[in-house]
Amino acid sequence: MNDNEFMSYSMSADIGELAGALAKAQGEMRNPGFDKANPHFKNRYASLASCLDAVRGPLSKNGIALMQTISTPAPDWVTVTTVLAHSSGQRISCDFGGRAAPQIQQTAATVTYLRRYSLCSMLGVVGDEEDDGETDRTAERPPAKTRADGPATFSPAEAKGLVKALASKGLDLAALNAAMKAAGLEPSDDITQWPTAWKPRIKAWLDTQPAKKEE
Repeated sequence: MNDNEFMSYSMSADIGELAGALAKAQGEMRNPGFDKANPHFKNRYASLASCLDAVRGPLSKNGIALMQTISTPAPDWVTVTTVLAHSSGQRISCDFGGRAAPQIQQTAATVTYLRRYSLCSMLGVVGDEEDDGETDRTAERPPAKTRADGPATFSPAEAKGLVKALASKGLDLAALNAAMKAAGLEPSDDITQWPTAWKPRIKAWLDTQPAKKEE
């Protein structure tokens, strides 16, 4: 979480019945299928539709309604409120907000990102490949470097993939660096020094950028 995102939770005074129903629903849930792939980072993730398909049935069966609303508390900010409401009237809600983009299409992509992550967070399902999964593909590409202080960093192949992803949007590394610095990060000019933990944040930013205009 950074200065461009925030998340907060609230709940009714009593959630006993909701907690019991949610426990049963979660026992019937399975992680959503990873039906999307990022061709540049070689990682898979579950689309919002896949996440909803995985949880709607168990929630409904146990008397829990899922609602997600959108608000714009400030001109440059968009917030998604996810509510789990039980038939007893008890509820738990989560507000997840992020910077709105200048174009409506970019803001729509941000909303999808906020909906997907808040949904998975509240229900305890996994919608993205974990970074640890990188070790399962060591036979396919060189392993990521490890910096002196420990965290795994981008491999040369991953760095090239990121540059290619930027080019597909008509962007360069300077644009990404500026966005990351605005988020409180300190990227170096050498991508292979960047922690792989930054991948989800970079992907989320790329998803909000419009496609490259054809000349």
